Amino acid sequence: MAASSPMLLKAILAHSSHHISRVTDSNHSLPFQYQEECLGLLIPKLHKDDYFKDESIVLATIFLRSFGEFEDVEAGKCHLSGTSLFIEAGGDNLLGQRNRALDAAYWIHLRQEIYYALVERCNIRANLDVSPSNSPADPRNDTDWCNRIVWICAQTFRWAFGGNSTVDRWRELQYLVREWEIHRPCTFEAILDLPGHPSAKDWNAELWYSHNEHVDAMQYLLIAKLILMIHDPTTPKMGLQAQSAAVNIQEMTQDLVRKMCITAKCANFIPAKFLACNTLFACGSVFTRKQDRDNVIDFLRSSERNYGYATRRHVDAILNIWDASP
Repeated sequence: MAASSPMLLKAILAHSSHHISRVTDSNHSLPFQYQEECLGLLIPKLHKDDYFKDESIVLATIFLRSFGEFEDVEAGKCHLSGTSLFIEAGGDNLLGQRNRALDAAYWIHLRQEIYYALVERCNIRANLDVSPSNSPADPRNDTDWCNRIVWICAQTFRWAFGGNSTVDRWRELQYLVREWEIHRPCTFEAILDLPGHPSAKDWNAELWYSHNEHVDAMQYLLIAKLILMIHDPTTPKMGLQAQSAAVNIQEMTQDLVRKMCITAKCANFIPAKFLACNTLFACGSVFTRKQDRDNVIDFLRSSERNYGYATRRHVDAILNIWDASP
């Protein structure tokens, strides 16, 4: 498709060269040159009423958004979202056409939204009422099961930050998460689970999965659990019970985040490392032990050093929080 679309080709080149430039000494201005050239071709097309029917436009804007967020996750709020067809109600009919490229774009967009919402603690900007063709209510393969938990995870953000955080809906989401865990195929089980030190808080523990889809799914499962736990509406708000609950939530948050990072460290699936970074951006400051804190900072710094993911500003913010804490 890129061979016949200069705009999409420029978007791909911008994204890939940007990644390369952040981990090598290559030309740092070249990615932005590709970005400007892509935007020059893209913007005139956006004035057409049916622009969202052009697959190359949808895919190009996905790459451009990733370009911005790779530099800084907050860029997602001001950069082209690129997938307004999934945000507006009009996306329903388009996704019903069983277009593989648009289906893929939908799931990438949903993941990008979770990346952003996790750090910014905000609602998902996506149409979650649609049912893309490769995510039936009854999943048939590992891809469907993976997308299913991504969709459930997105629903937890919609519930937590969408202004309608009812107890009934929380229970429904808890049920969906449990059902996914119970009925998921056995292929999603870790092929190697080494707990490390008996303290169960060892960052040298290992969790290995057989396929990237399984790593991806487990990361979003952990995030869904994290959101539902932190925003649990049944948690006591006053008295000794509230204090005890706060301690338990802090410990469980640490366990979930630590597990995410361990899973990401063991995997060759780079997006898992980026998602773990975003989770640390949001929750890394909850760690109190020196060993945990050292591992948090090491994970973030190594992700920028080895993969080019921008973590420096968030590392500084976490360190400042720790310095200010008693």
